[in-house]
Amino acid sequence: MFSPFLEIIMFIRPDKEEVGLFIKKKIGIITIRKTSFSQTASLISRGAYFLNTDSGLGYIASCFDCQIFTIFDPTDSRLTKSLSKHSIIIKTNLECQPCEKQNPSNFNKQCLNTFTTNSSNNVINQVINNK
Repeated sequence: MFSPFLEIIMFIRPDKEEVGLFIKKKIGIITIRKTSFSQTASLISRGAYFLNTDSGLGYIASCFDCQIFTIFDPTDSRLTKSLSKHSIIIKTNLECQPCEKQNPSNFNKQCLNTFTTNSSNNVINQVINNK
């Protein structure tokens, strides 16, 4: 788990509210729903760290001076990663990646099935502890 001194905020998409609220209850984080673009950008700008999946929020975070951790799979991180110098890619590094382009209608989901929270926690904790 992460440092008890970190306050974690999670942005929840409308189609993922049930999952987001489950996570909130399970680990006691702050959840943000139904915000405007400027409200979202303002909240992201206040953080020292930003963890995301390959999404538009990562690009917003790259506008600010925060450490960005992006979980990739099965997309091609070389094409869609944040260009921030503070960006770290987290992925499973399987030989079949990126499979999204190889077979877009039925891509291999092995990377999603083999990814563990331990792999992301190790990378994140190493960076946070070295700051």
